[in-house]
Amino acid sequence: MQKSMPYKILAYIPFLFIVSLLSEYKSLPSVRFHCGQGMLVTALFIISGIFGWLPLVGWIISAVCGVAWIVYMIIGIVHVLGDRDDELPLIGKYAFFR
Repeated sequence: MQKSMPYKILAYIPFLFIVSLLSEYKSLPSVRFHCGQGMLVTALFIISGIFGWLPLVGWIISAVCGVAWIVYMIIGIVHVLGDRDDELPLIGKYAFFR
């Protein structure tokens, strides 16, 4: 197991990508890649929370975004465990770090 793997996994848990960016492994391209993907997962988490305040339509959007961030979080962690630097489906091309 790589020493940087826990930091890559933490990147996919909302807001914990910050821990990865502050770690000693932040200069590794793989860690930066997964932090960028993790920022997208965190953005979906925030969007889900914001729309949760709106009645009916907001609840539906919130539920869809909520399911999406959980699915993307799982996909990202599976990619890390498989030692792959693959983009998340549909949203991966919008990652903040490359």
